[in-house]
Amino acid sequence: MRVLLATWAATIDPGSGAARSMRTILRWLRDDGHDVSSLCATPFEGLIDADFRAEAHRQGIVVGPGPVADFHWDGIPGRVVESRTPRGQVPDPEEVEAYVATGTDLIKSFRPDLLLVMGAHRALHEVMRRARAAGSKVVYSLRNYGYERRALFQHVDAVLTCSKFLSGYYEHQIGLRSTAIPSPVEWDEVQVAADHRKPTYLTFVNPAPRKGVALAARLFEALEIPTQVFASEVGADSLRRFLDPIPEHVQIRSTTDDPREIYREARVLLAPSLAEPFGRVAVEAMINAVPVLAADRGGLPEALAGSGVLVQLPESLIRDPQARLASADASDWLRALRRLWETPGDSAIRAREIAEEVYAESVQRSRTVGFFEALLKG
Repeated sequence: MRVLLATWAATIDPGSGAARSMRTILRWLRDDGHDVSSLCATPFEGLIDADFRAEAHRQGIVVGPGPVADFHWDGIPGRVVESRTPRGQVPDPEEVEAYVATGTDLIKSFRPDLLLVMGAHRALHEVMRRARAAGSKVVYSLRNYGYERRALFQHVDAVLTCSKFLSGYYEHQIGLRSTAIPSPVEWDEVQVAADHRKPTYLTFVNPAPRKGVALAARLFEALEIPTQVFASEVGADSLRRFLDPIPEHVQIRSTTDDPREIYREARVLLAPSLAEPFGRVAVEAMINAVPVLAADRGGLPEALAGSGVLVQLPESLIRDPQARLASADASDWLRALRRLWETPGDSAIRAREIAEEVYAESVQRSRTVGFFEALLKG
């Protein structure tokens, strides 16, 4: 089987969980004996305003010259089309034309049996149409909200989501049928060696209104336990809107493209997200035997698969994620956090046991590779 991945966002983006998932899928397909290749443009989603060539150099990736260039990542061939259009602006027609022409060339030369697409850029829509016309099957990978237009799936044979929750969301919104397979997680990328783990901190990642930062701030204020918050500058500002000044027991740390840095000293992971499509950060915590205190909504209960502690979010937070919470609204979370913080042992063991059962790499590889092989045979 020959599989071509097409995205507008940079495939080498270390700050994007979706990009990491796509890279993992291609690696697993390659390891199973399939031929894989990739096509992308230069914008980043996880790293704002990053330069493709500079980031490639930092990762030890050599990129050829010119506005359309070849490169290899982890031994997998890739081709990149330069884009200078700022995020959120209307795509430059010449960039769209260059991307479509490059995609057409790859369809002719690589002859993919299957085109795997992620993103809603209009250049991708035309590449999907041309691939299907050439006899390729097209799989659209959905990892988030924001794709609620049926026209996006006009030239698609199958849709792959990262959770049953997200599949249900799109079926309800636009009648879209899809297959749910949890986001792939490579243990070597996220697992900290047991003798290097020092469980010390309550850990919160990516403070933002939809991630429940208003609730997290209330907990940080009420409970003086060692706390680490991994945040970009924007995320840190979001936290300060609800917690200013930042207490001494709360450390703000820069975002990292190495997930192991998050879990090396994590004792409990806090995940009060309002509607997480899946909950990759929760799975990474489970792999490291870090118990998770999470919202009982979105994709988090599915990701936790019976581990962790689930708590209802306050109605006031659901109504307005940007409003400050009254102390009483955080009381259930505060009680749950105190209990988990004081006696995390059993929950930590349970988290690791379920991770080994549900997210063992052999299990993940089998269901992910099996999906593509079955689609091609069908």
